[in-house]
Amino acid sequence: MVNSLWLDLRRSASGDPLLLEHHRPYRAVTEENGQCLELTLLVRGRRHAQCKYLAYAGNQVHLRRVGPPWRLVVECGLHLLPSATKWEVGSPSQGLVSHHQVPKGNPSAGEIAHLLYSQVLLIFSTVVILLEEDFGSLSAVIHQLATWAYTAPRVPCRARPRVFIVTAQRQHDSRRLEWELTADILSNFNPLREHSFKTAERMWRQCFEGIEHVGEPRSVEELYRLAPEKTSHPRVVALQLVGLLRAAFRQFHRCREEPFGLLDAARASRRDQTPMEFHLVKALRMRTRDMDELNALSMLIASAITVHGYRPGLPEAAFPLDEVFKECYSEPLRRLAARANLAPLVDQVYIHFAKFAGAAVGGALDPVVHHQRILRELGPPHLDRQGTCLSCLVRVASNGLSCGHRLCDACVAIHCQEAEGQAPRLPACVFCRATNHTPLHVKPSTAGARVLRLAGRVGAAQGIANFLRSLRSVVRSPLHDHFDVVIASDIGMFFAVMLFCKRATIEDCIHHLPNLECAKQRRWGLKFGRRLRFRSEELVTNGVRLCLQHKGRSECFWPKARRDVVVQFNGDALGPVPIGQIADRLLASLFYLEVEDCLGSQILLPVCIRCRLPSGHTLVDLLMRARLRNAQIHYGRQTCVLCPEENWRDAAQGKPFMRRIYIPVSSASDVIDVRISGLVSDTTSVSNCPYELEALMNESPSQKAGILDHRLLVINTIDCLDMQLHEFKQPAKTGRDRGARPSVIVGVSSYHTASSRQNARTSRVPEGGTKKQE
Repeated sequence: MVNSLWLDLRRSASGDPLLLEHHRPYRAVTEENGQCLELTLLVRGRRHAQCKYLAYAGNQVHLRRVGPPWRLVVECGLHLLPSATKWEVGSPSQGLVSHHQVPKGNPSAGEIAHLLYSQVLLIFSTVVILLEEDFGSLSAVIHQLATWAYTAPRVPCRARPRVFIVTAQRQHDSRRLEWELTADILSNFNPLREHSFKTAERMWRQCFEGIEHVGEPRSVEELYRLAPEKTSHPRVVALQLVGLLRAAFRQFHRCREEPFGLLDAARASRRDQTPMEFHLVKALRMRTRDMDELNALSMLIASAITVHGYRPGLPEAAFPLDEVFKECYSEPLRRLAARANLAPLVDQVYIHFAKFAGAAVGGALDPVVHHQRILRELGPPHLDRQGTCLSCLVRVASNGLSCGHRLCDACVAIHCQEAEGQAPRLPACVFCRATNHTPLHVKPSTAGARVLRLAGRVGAAQGIANFLRSLRSVVRSPLHDHFDVVIASDIGMFFAVMLFCKRATIEDCIHHLPNLECAKQRRWGLKFGRRLRFRSEELVTNGVRLCLQHKGRSECFWPKARRDVVVQFNGDALGPVPIGQIADRLLASLFYLEVEDCLGSQILLPVCIRCRLPSGHTLVDLLMRARLRNAQIHYGRQTCVLCPEENWRDAAQGKPFMRRIYIPVSSASDVIDVRISGLVSDTTSVSNCPYELEALMNESPSQKAGILDHRLLVINTIDCLDMQLHEFKQPAKTGRDRGARPSVIVGVSSYHTASSRQNARTSRVPEGGTKKQE
């Protein structure tokens, strides 16, 4: 009974109610991941002790696999809790537990439970079973259903459960039960007398598919085999179902303001607490009156939606195409059509979307390959080489290819075939099919950001070169392996371009110092002297985001990322921090954490320590130093070797570094702090540490479960596209006006400093930038 405990209500130390989600039942759910599962909701009544079908399990919610292998039974007794003053305080010490907020307004236990049942659990259930013997009378069962129908979200949904009322007495006709349910709503939930009989009936029909009266089953197994003849619920596998449920719990505290449906849960990803960034689609040059260009735009939007929602492994295919389009895309597309005066846009996008998504569901079309073909057909004349990623239309394109086109981090993962431990490679550009020789680097989702800021006048160039050379000699590896963002201005732009775009050495930079005359930005690129000019097409970086500051624009690569270290040099002096301490922080930030498995409830959580360096001689050199210096890992009261013989042998054979440790945890709110020593002069925390376990679980790649938050992403994208197309109607600027804004990638980083970590968690915008509204 303890292993099946799933949901419970407790009080925090301040007295606020908390919904506790126990992870232990997920272990039994995911034993057979390939199995499609169905949820059965079994609701208990006050006379629970007298029911012969149920064993007493407390006033909580339990999750079990009972009966058929595809059936999950949710036994609900949370609504039977006493007043909040009698709730227990804190969380149990056994197993992994997540804490979730409840709706505001000081609700009682019964109100919280009814909101949880109607707004979360009913959405995922195909069958609802109520025992008349457990409730005492048929009227009590009807009143329970009326309470749910009244508190359920007013959102039409095709996937509705069917209600079975089990009784040992005379069975009633379904029409009689439906009439009594409608009458109960009119009697008890119609204080202002605004509902008629039809509106009250419509209220509960939006919540339930129908009501049946069934006889007493002969066994518990027969009870759990009750099922409707046909169900409209999508069939999802175990890991997907767990991901949908967890996303719904995180959204539960907002259920009154934003009703949460099954399709919303399919859009909610592990990163729903970290909204994905969006960007203006400013690179599509189109005439709003040209039907050919309108058709190209419609195909591009429809194909991008299909790629992000209908790839293999995603639950999107379980929903009807017209329902997906109507609930997620039709309204923002209509706003776009009204603003841009493009009446046929909505219909054209739907035609292409239905064609692409239908073929993807049927297995006749690979969405990624098909999207690449559409991008190539549009051709370079329609696509800008900088700014927005035109593969997804929503993110900053920060990974440059050899031809000059760019992709965002998410599209790199979609289009590239990544080998374990190797940087992802794309043989040819997805836009123009030109051969690509540039390796692509993506920052791990659980690793923090490392920032380098360079500034100074032309006369300070020698000082910047000496500082970078000293830092390079201490870390003993190329600087582009130690930074994620370079923010440069004035003469610092020269070093940023040479080291991170051209991959030159510091000695090469020193060789060109006599030729430095100025640091100017032009519409065509950068000018540092008569012999030192770089066009915009040459400003291509991978792994490092280059931000050349000026007042024109600002971009945000990772709005929610935290800073591991910020190294700033303005050409005069480094500051009070010695260069050895900076090197220690950079070396420690090479290692980061990932959760290997968070669905179980074991007290020892498996955590993987990985290294940002890909397999190769640079990684081997780093691990050799770690072994010579006897580098250690410290977590809690435990200590172990950073690079044992097994990891060293794997690295020598060309495999990536991965060190598994087991950390004792008691709750998802625990804070993990993993530190290393030996490789650095003092014990230093690895990247992003201290790390809250809940955030680490949500951000680890192994916990994606194939779910994507695409609804918010696409709505924001089309809203931004709406603004951009509206601007196309304005009079064109003169050449002089256009020249005032250089076409250079500019960005705002949002990270945490190592020296002021606590203060930086509330400040996400560096100097010279503007904060992007979420």
